[in-house]
Amino acid sequence: MKKIQIVFHDAGGGHRNAAVALQAMAKAQKPDWEVELVQFQELTDRLDVLRKVTGIRIQEQYNTLLRNGWTLGSEYLLRVLQLTIRVFHGPLVGCWRGFGRSIRRIC
Repeated sequence: MKKIQIVFHDAGGGHRNAAVALQAMAKAQKPDWEVELVQFQELTDRLDVLRKVTGIRIQEQYNTLLRNGWTLGSEYLLRVLQLTIRVFHGPLVGCWRGFGRSIRRIC
């Protein structure tokens, strides 16, 4: 049996919906495959600076902003998030490498 892991992020609504749709199509076309959804936030929780400071995951904070329509200035928030990704690039790569090794062990 083959195992597929679809990594997605729960920021906004579309990412999860797309992942679920991919999972459903894969299961429909290859019923003998195991298709698992993996949330990106769970892989990178230890790097979430906002969670360390506020106790709330970055994706939850983002979703709260969207839910309440607080999008004024969001282009500046995007720049901060992009800078954070650059700063944490090395540790993020380490998370992905660890995730990749765990996949190879499973398959």
